[in-house]
Amino acid sequence: MTGLRTTVLLLGLLAPLSHGELSQSNHLSVLAGSVFSIDDYGAVATENSVEAATANAAALTAALEVAHSAGRGSVLVPSGSVYYTLPFSGSSHVGVSLIVDGVVKACNSNDCQDAWPCTKESHFDYLFEWDNGTDLTLAGHGTIDGQGYKWWWQFLLNKIPGDRKRPGLVYMTSGTGLNVANITLRNSPIMHMHFDNITGVHIDSVTIWTDWRRQAKLAGLHDRLGLVIPEDDDEDPPFMQLAPSELAGIQKWAEEETAAGAIPMLPFNTDGIDPGVGAKDVFIKNLTAENFDDVIAVKPCNGDCAGMSMLCTENIVVENSKIFLGVGLSIGSVNPKDPTNCIKDIVFQGASFKYPFKAVYVKTNSGDTGDGIIQNITYADMTIEDPILWPIYIGPQQQKEPNGIGDGFWPETQPLITISDIFLRNITSTGGFLPHAGILRCNASNPCTNIVIEDVSVESRYSNDGLQLDYVCESMQGTVTKASYPLPDEGSDGLCSFEQI
Repeated sequence: MTGLRTTVLLLGLLAPLSHGELSQSNHLSVLAGSVFSIDDYGAVATENSVEAATANAAALTAALEVAHSAGRGSVLVPSGSVYYTLPFSGSSHVGVSLIVDGVVKACNSNDCQDAWPCTKESHFDYLFEWDNGTDLTLAGHGTIDGQGYKWWWQFLLNKIPGDRKRPGLVYMTSGTGLNVANITLRNSPIMHMHFDNITGVHIDSVTIWTDWRRQAKLAGLHDRLGLVIPEDDDEDPPFMQLAPSELAGIQKWAEEETAAGAIPMLPFNTDGIDPGVGAKDVFIKNLTAENFDDVIAVKPCNGDCAGMSMLCTENIVVENSKIFLGVGLSIGSVNPKDPTNCIKDIVFQGASFKYPFKAVYVKTNSGDTGDGIIQNITYADMTIEDPILWPIYIGPQQQKEPNGIGDGFWPETQPLITISDIFLRNITSTGGFLPHAGILRCNASNPCTNIVIEDVSVESRYSNDGLQLDYVCESMQGTVTKASYPLPDEGSDGLCSFEQI
């Protein structure tokens, strides 16, 4: 199936939407059923304490349950108010909408962190979890704020109790029909939105923002990166902008770290949207993101999959993304599993990037048992301005976290993941900080096949100095149009073979 066929299939599956399709001007008017304000269920505005957060979590959970019982009801977080909360959840709801017009914040007082539930031993609970639902909507013109600063700091110091994973912001699992629209997600302790085992997902006009400047300050990079941070902790730095000192600092940092074989990244894993294992028929459009990590990371099975039949994350289209300081529209990372790990039939199209660390990013991961598939992935119609690292990266994931997790800057290629049918079409990258067009690395025992590079042009800041750009290429086969620049050569292992067409 080509990328075009995937798009047509998805649009056919997802349109028309049910009552959850929202108009930006009057989203409540198009929702069926009654509207239930959390204020009527004991919510307490403004107060950042464990008592208020407990009351607000109870109010949100109760209102969601009442909206379900009433039949296609909507829960309203009123505009003009801020509600600090501990984790809240809903299960087995049908036709329920959560409309966030105000601000929902994770309570971040010390007693709130001590009270944060850890239902699963492996990680703290997400701020909001919705499972086993049908035709659910999360929307509104408000914000869900994870207030991740304390979690990030504790992570840097390896002080997360029991090495548990930090809480994410929104997690949805095991259902059919999910609509997300217009909302802002910010400063999650780890990933912002994750969903798996859901069929029929529509996400439109979501904004994701991470205060990466204060993350970098926590990591001791304030002076090195020339950061410009407001003195008032409650004031946000500029959105989607860099001061001249920050641009110069980030460029120097990237050059020095890569020359030393290190990864110029922040280790906080604040991904934007992560469609996980079993997610199918997903359409994401009009996403705006500044998060210093994977903007979208399509994930395979990352847990215990023993005894399960092969589960694919598949049939996903992402359109019209606007990305600032992100780490790519990503596939993976994919590690080998038994049964087979699988991601296939994914289309990213119509994206614009400014200062990305990576833009096209397909990544495998280590492991020596089982296998995996990455198949039929399309990146098309993209503009990439001033990439900090490589605009195109296909190969093993670069990662090294404070607790030692990760294979480092230049990992070994993965022979157990089969990568095929990767289409790069109509992509232009200019002003890159590094003197390479991209990284294309597969394993000699299992080369990547049918890698199609069509009208892809990459120039760097070194191009005007007469430097000939190239790809770092290993064990990759495919075709490239003569209009593309540069053209991959035989590579460092002599096993890269691209037919010019």
